[in-house]
Amino acid sequence: MAQLALFPLFFYYMIQHFEHIQRTLLNLVPQNYQESCRYYLRRFNTVLSAFIRGQLIDCLVLAVIYSFGLWISGVKFGFLIGLLAGFLTIIPYVGAWVGAIGAILLSLVYQAEFAQYLGIAITFAIAQSVEGFIIQPLVIGNKVGLAPLTTILLVIAGGNIGGFVGLLIAIPLGGMAQIVILDLLTYYRKSRVYRGT
Repeated sequence: MAQLALFPLFFYYMIQHFEHIQRTLLNLVPQNYQESCRYYLRRFNTVLSAFIRGQLIDCLVLAVIYSFGLWISGVKFGFLIGLLAGFLTIIPYVGAWVGAIGAILLSLVYQAEFAQYLGIAITFAIAQSVEGFIIQPLVIGNKVGLAPLTTILLVIAGGNIGGFVGLLIAIPLGGMAQIVILDLLTYYRKSRVYRGT
């Protein structure tokens, strides 16, 4: 869990020092290939920027859903729990778990009625559905340049292969891979092999 909490910090420093990292990597590349590397680094930077913007939208939307839902359900400090859960959404599943556990524990402490627990369950079910079926494929995937179905498949594959880390990097890596694959297809279609000449 401690390692997962470092991911936002890692991305922050990556953004801050991206230019320096880029120059360092380019200095290791033979001069004949440096222009091509600059081209791909620029494209990859665009993908990463779009992904981060999408993640921030994800956090904001879920913070609103969690806060409103927990407040309507009557959870003590529900609005604050919702904001925290939304902010922590940047780490896969952590926001939902922290928010749900916090809301349930406070409901137990204040001896809430069954309706309040039902409200908590409905709030998190709605939030997870919105994230999984709308925000991830239609907002984040679209910003990165991926089709909704491709985004969903990438998230599933990333989670199965790499767990939390896989979930976090599946979409940006997929966006970068798509750039390379499309360029290779373009090169192939211009080649003599494809044209049969």
